[in-house]
Amino acid sequence: MLVLALAGSRASAKSAQEAGARQKLAEKLMRVGSSLDMKEKSFRESAGGGKDYNANDGNSFTSNTTYHSYVWDYCLQWVGGRFCRKWLDPYVSSHAFTGDQSPLEGIVGSEWRARAGNRKEGQQVAPGNFGIWNVERQDGKGLLDVDGKLERKGITRWEMLPEVRERIEKQGTDTAVRQISITYDDSTGKGSNIMPNMESLRVMAQRWTKMYRNRMVANIGESWAMSRGVEFALGEDKANCAQYQAAMQRERDETGVEERVNTQGVLDPDTKTRSLQQRYAACVALRSMSVYSVNPESQSGKIAQGDPNEEWYDKAAARATIAAIDSVGINPNSLPKPGGVNFSKDQTTNELVDWESGGLSARMVRMSNAEQLNSYNNNLEDAAAGSEAVSSRTGGFIVDSAAKIRQFKIGIGTVNAVQLNGITPEMRGELDDTGFTSTTAGSDNVSESLENTPGELTVTRTP
Repeated sequence: MLVLALAGSRASAKSAQEAGARQKLAEKLMRVGSSLDMKEKSFRESAGGGKDYNANDGNSFTSNTTYHSYVWDYCLQWVGGRFCRKWLDPYVSSHAFTGDQSPLEGIVGSEWRARAGNRKEGQQVAPGNFGIWNVERQDGKGLLDVDGKLERKGITRWEMLPEVRERIEKQGTDTAVRQISITYDDSTGKGSNIMPNMESLRVMAQRWTKMYRNRMVANIGESWAMSRGVEFALGEDKANCAQYQAAMQRERDETGVEERVNTQGVLDPDTKTRSLQQRYAACVALRSMSVYSVNPESQSGKIAQGDPNEEWYDKAAARATIAAIDSVGINPNSLPKPGGVNFSKDQTTNELVDWESGGLSARMVRMSNAEQLNSYNNNLEDAAAGSEAVSSRTGGFIVDSAAKIRQFKIGIGTVNAVQLNGITPEMRGELDDTGFTSTTAGSDNVSESLENTPGELTVTRTP
């Protein structure tokens, strides 16, 4: 009886220790999930005081990687309200030149100013280096339109310069390292030799995957709203069509001639023929289109998918990125896109560590999502074959688990990256009764009901 009592006491102590460890892990995950850099409107633990989210994309408003920019050219200096002396190129944040810049906005802004600052007024720009990008057109003509803005039609290449990309990626890495440090106990130190737990890494990976998708959804919706015949210049400060319409009362074109906000370019002749209310209706309809729609346009009061060859490069790239996130492993170049556009290897692959068989050596490689899935599935198949061989050699004494192993294989396009990068069901099971279970269950809902239209993403607020 004494032996049984001691055994029971040890089991109880072990159970209490395990419960304590699970609770401690849950608290770490909650700290990571609710930190400023990780806030995203869909996740329950992100909610807090103050302005948590960007109104247009639902991402963190105060993160070091917060980015507030426009998909349209922003006039920094008008001359008489008709001629813009200095354009801020699309996707460069105007906050980069103010005191409320985020670190990411500041980096991009400084790189852009150092390169675009030499652009002379009225001078055409040849294909090649354009600000912080390498931009090329199918016809090989200059990159500026008659107003001195970037000519969006016919672009076949629009990639960030390697040195700029490197600085941006470093900011992302620094932010990730800071997030990981939140999960370390004070007694363990925070050095680079400390291994983070996999649950925390998955919380971070899922959150940032969703935030990246949000940004693409916001971008494509705002690009559609700037289409000819509509030209509603949206952004974080005017997140939906109603807010733009309301802004006309306080930010209208300084000449009073055109119905546009003062910082956007002169309206297309086709847009000028439509009333503000007609443009508003088209804006709402476009932002209600599926993110998979190919170049939707407002035509004769109706919304229809347009010619892929007429689609702006950045619209096609955002649409392909969303599809690649939603159906892991598909080939982005297989999707409809403008003629002459071919997304490069740098754009469709990731750099990662590839460990040799046995784990004794490793090398850096670039792999597409499809190649990574194939590698994962091949490793599972090797494990399944090994299980079959061992079971056969032992005459079935060791149970063959090959079938169970093969169940974990992932087919191309069968899962979205938000779900794939998140905490696994097994991990959630380990966190039962810790208080974190409800948030991880909520994560399942997030990954299974991703926003299908730009309008669904917007955080509604009073104009």
